[in-house]
Amino acid sequence: MGMGKTCNLMLIAKTLKNMGYVVYYFPMASQMRGEFRHYLIESMASNPNQLFAVILDEISPNYDHSDLALLLRGNYKNLVLIGAAVPREAVIGVTAKFYTYMGLSDIALRESDSDFLHLVERFSDDNPILVSKISRYILKQCGGHLFPTLSFIEFFLSAPERRRQFDTFESFFNYFNGAEFVQTKQFQEVVRRCFIESNSTNHVSNVLSGVGTPDDFNALRRIGWWDSVSNQFISAFIKNLCLIYATPTISESKIYFVPGKPEENTILAITEGLRLMQARDFQSLSSNHMPIENALSYKWAFYVSQKISNSSLRCQEASERVGYVDFHLNGFANSAIEFIRNATKARSVKSRQSTDINGHLERFSSGQYHWKRFFIFNFAMIGSAPVLPDDEAYHDRIFTYVHSSNILYRGKDVFLMPAVSDLPCPLMQNMPVEM
Repeated sequence: MGMGKTCNLMLIAKTLKNMGYVVYYFPMASQMRGEFRHYLIESMASNPNQLFAVILDEISPNYDHSDLALLLRGNYKNLVLIGAAVPREAVIGVTAKFYTYMGLSDIALRESDSDFLHLVERFSDDNPILVSKISRYILKQCGGHLFPTLSFIEFFLSAPERRRQFDTFESFFNYFNGAEFVQTKQFQEVVRRCFIESNSTNHVSNVLSGVGTPDDFNALRRIGWWDSVSNQFISAFIKNLCLIYATPTISESKIYFVPGKPEENTILAITEGLRLMQARDFQSLSSNHMPIENALSYKWAFYVSQKISNSSLRCQEASERVGYVDFHLNGFANSAIEFIRNATKARSVKSRQSTDINGHLERFSSGQYHWKRFFIFNFAMIGSAPVLPDDEAYHDRIFTYVHSSNILYRGKDVFLMPAVSDLPCPLMQNMPVEM
C-alpha cells in the first residue's frame, strides 16, 4: 500500500490514450465481468487496426479470475492488459500469466530519479544543502516507499514555520526520531494509509526475532513489506514501526530516561533491555531467515521499547557520512549502538556481519560513523571472557554479554550479574550464603 500503483496506472492510461488506444479502467479486477470480456473480444475482432488497453487497479486473490485468465491466454495482437497486485512476485495463479511484471525495485523512488531531484530542487530556495540532507535521509529511511517518503518530505519542508523550526539537520533528526513526531496527524496518516494490517507487527516481530515461519514471510509478502529479491524488509521504517506499535508483553512498571544524562540513559537501555530478555530469545540460533546478530539485537530493542516509556530506537540508522549503525537511541541519549555476535580480533572479510571488534571500532574512531557517543555490544554466545579491541582507550565503550556465565562486562570488568533475569547465573549460585 502507498507505493503509487494507482498514480502509475492513471499516468499509463493517459499516455496510452494519447497514443490512440481505447482505454478501459477498472478500480478492481473483480468488476470486470464476462459481459465486458465478450464485448471487448468482439470490438477487437471488428476493429483489428484499433489498439485497446485494459487497466486493472487491484487484482485480488480472493475471487474467480476466469475472465481475466481467458483474456491473458487469448494472445490478442491489439490488446494491452495491465494490472496491479500484491504480492507482485507471485509465481502461481493468475498473476503468473502476465507477460512481465514490475517489482518493488522498479517503482520505488531513488535518489537519482529526476522527479526526486526536481522535488528537492523545489524546496531548496534558501538552504539547498539542508533540504537535500533531510530529503535523502527520509528517502533512505522509507526505502523509497512513495507515500511515506513524499508525505514526510511535505511535512518537514513545505510549511514555512517548520522550515524555521528545523533549521539544522540535528533539530530535524531529533524530532523525526523522537516520541513527539509519532503522535502527529501526518505520521498517523502514513501509518493508517500504508502499514496498519491485522497481525502485521506480530509477523514483523517474529521475522526480526529469528523465529519467522513460512506463514510469517508469506503474510509479509502478501502485504508487500518483504522484498523477496533482496530478502529483506522494504525499509527500516517498517521495522521501527514494529517497535513503536508492538503489543506490550512485560508486566513490570515502566521507567523513564532522565533529561540531560545521555550516557547514563544509554547504559540504562543496555542493561534493562538485556535484563528483560527471555530464555527463548537465545534459542532461535538455528534460524536461517535472519542473521542471528540481528535477531538478538532486535529482541533487546523490543524490551527497551517496552520498559522505557520515553525511549525511541531506530534500527539501521544511516550515518551522515557512510554506512548504517545497528541502532540509534533518541535524543535523551543520542547514542549509536553497534552489535556483534561472538566478537573476534581476526581481520575478516568486510561485511555487515563482520565479527572483527577492531573493525567495528574503527568505523567510529576513523570518522566513518559520525556519532561521538557510541557503544559496541557483543553477544558472546561462545567463550567465557570479553574480547576487547587493541585500543584500550575505548574499552569502556565495549559491553560484552557472556552467555555461558550470564554476566555483562563493561570493558574487562563485571558490570551486571546476573545480566538476564530469566537465566541462571552459575557464579552467583556457587557463592557461599552468609549466615
